[in-house]
Amino acid sequence: MGNLYCMENTGKNFENKILTELDKLTKYDVAYFIKSPTPFRSVPSGNTYKLVYSAKALCDFVGIYKGLFILMEAKTISGASFSLNRLKDHQLEQLTKIKNLGGLSYIIFHIKRYDKNIALSISKYLELQVNLNKKSIHIDTLVE
Repeated sequence: MGNLYCMENTGKNFENKILTELDKLTKYDVAYFIKSPTPFRSVPSGNTYKLVYSAKALCDFVGIYKGLFILMEAKTISGASFSLNRLKDHQLEQLTKIKNLGGLSYIIFHIKRYDKNIALSISKYLELQVNLNKKSIHIDTLVE
């Protein structure tokens, strides 16, 4: 359980760093971005309440830049590769739909081993997914 919390915390830290940079663009009216809210609802649990997901969330960040709608999903990679099943079906569908409708869609990876951030368009991600014919993408492939 500790590792899961640590991994989630790392992901949240990465998302917060992205949001800090996007907020600068928003502040100076260069673009407008928001962090997508996670849809929760409160349900009774004994004598208290707990929060549970109420719907599939929109990808992490939405915005507009020079008239283009932008959708971004942030992922942290702790190991040597990114397992393709970490990008959920609804996230892949959202990113693909925005691209197909003329917007921009990106997956932003934080590669812990290299302390490097990589922005990959959904088109390039899908191309890698098909061409590699594997269940994961090695971090060196992303860095290239």
